[in-house]
Amino acid sequence: MMVQILAEIKKSIKYWKKHKMIALVSIFPPLLICLLFVGVFKTTGIVNVVVVNNDIEQQADSWTEKFLDVMETRTGTIPYFTLVSKDEATAGHMFDMHQTFAILYIPEGFGKSIEDGNPLSVSVKFTAAHEDISKNVRLGIEARIYDFVKLYGLDTNARPGITIERNLQNEALPRSGYMMAGILIWTMVFFGLLIGGALGANEKEGGTQTYIKMASKGELSALIGKWAAAVIISGVMLIILTLCYMLFFGVKFPNAASVLYLLIMFFALTFIFSLPGVLYGMKAGDFRLVPAPMIILSITLWLVSGALNPLEFSAGYAFFKYLPTSSGIRIMSYALFNRGEQFVQESFTILLSWIAAVFVLFFIGIYLNQSKHKKLSLHRNQQSIRTRSAD
Repeated sequence: MMVQILAEIKKSIKYWKKHKMIALVSIFPPLLICLLFVGVFKTTGIVNVVVVNNDIEQQADSWTEKFLDVMETRTGTIPYFTLVSKDEATAGHMFDMHQTFAILYIPEGFGKSIEDGNPLSVSVKFTAAHEDISKNVRLGIEARIYDFVKLYGLDTNARPGITIERNLQNEALPRSGYMMAGILIWTMVFFGLLIGGALGANEKEGGTQTYIKMASKGELSALIGKWAAAVIISGVMLIILTLCYMLFFGVKFPNAASVLYLLIMFFALTFIFSLPGVLYGMKAGDFRLVPAPMIILSITLWLVSGALNPLEFSAGYAFFKYLPTSSGIRIMSYALFNRGEQFVQESFTILLSWIAAVFVLFFIGIYLNQSKHKKLSLHRNQQSIRTRSAD
């Protein structure tokens, strides 16, 4: 049987090499997901704000200049701002034409008022073109003012404000970076389902399904061989995609442990999902019926498992945390960004439970298949005996 399994693995790998178009097409959905989701969050994270600066203080190290520098920082809460200095009339025209998201008015004497400990208020005029845009810009500007107060210690007794405990601060994680951890997990699931489905469907397409059924333990050997081949091919494809993610979307592995976590997630998730992929492909018997269901299933799992936001901030997370994809995203978030250590042990337990469930279902399937063949064989023998008796 081992010889049959190895032969099936070799045959499946040759099939994948021969059908290069399928391999090429399978790379496009992950890259498209990155462009649609990660690319959007990267490009919409910077907005322009017009500044009407009425403060006559022009020194490079003035408080007004320090405040504007902080407004343009590229760390912390998004959106980030690009400041454009204009006179009041030009700023008003740009605002009316939706050429800016907001106007920031700096009053005269603003810098000196900070130095004296009695800061004047700044005014901001927000666009009402879109409710979410207005909210995000407002919260972003408030966050920059907060950062300015914190950076220059303006919350001391001399300048009363909010005191911030150091250990309560947490380094900001860009949403696009978090999403890439999830896309790595989605890629593993997608390849397991798609490649497994393609390999499973090739027997009916090639007209070799009858020969497999006729061979001793042929169906079982074919299933195990295709399952193993799907994992191997998925590994090669994942290496290619991961290099693309690193090159084009900024994925970084901070240490050797993060690479190890990636390998563990790969073997766990492709092991879990390539089996149903192969079984579906064998049932469908046509590759044209494979891609669409696998894309829909994998994206659905990705979205409900914390694709856009951490799972604990998503609706229904108490239930969805038991999905293998949810565990994978949490583990990769910890591996890449050192976030969510409190979920790692639980996530590994959930993944191991899914792997055990796959083994159980696999052996149940073997048992049912053998029982079916025994009943069929018995029925044929009985028919043969009846035919002989009639003769």
